[in-house]
This record gives sequence, structure tokens and C-alpha cells, in this order.
Amino acid sequence: MVDVGGSGDTAYEIGKYSLTIQAEGQAAMADSGKYVVVWKRQADGTWKLHVDIWNSSMPLPGQ
Repeated sequence: MVDVGGSGDTAYEIGKYSLTIQAEGQAAMADSGKYVVVWKRQADGTWKLHVDIWNSSMPLPGQ
């Protein structure tokens, strides 16, 4: 996680990720990137995901 914060009924987290996935019978693929998540507090006090966006930092295949 890079940053987390909020005010009132809204909170956010900003981070970076890295992962490796491998479909059956295929070569493993690595990815890394960044993300932002926004949370909203509900009337009952629980927090629910409001917005979630991520972007890969890897170049497109073949480029």
C-alpha cells in the first residue's frame, strides 16, 4: 500500500500490486501495476466498496 486516508464517510487506498498467473497448459505471466479504491460508509456503519480501478504498468504483448 502506498497511501490510505479519508474524511467523514469516504476513505481511499492507493497501492501497487504484482502478481503471476498461469493458465493450465500455458506459460506463467507476470503483471504489476497500481490501483485506487474508494470506500463509502453506509448508514449502518459498514464500509462498502464504491470505486475500484487498476492499471497495469506492463507493456502490451508484442510491443
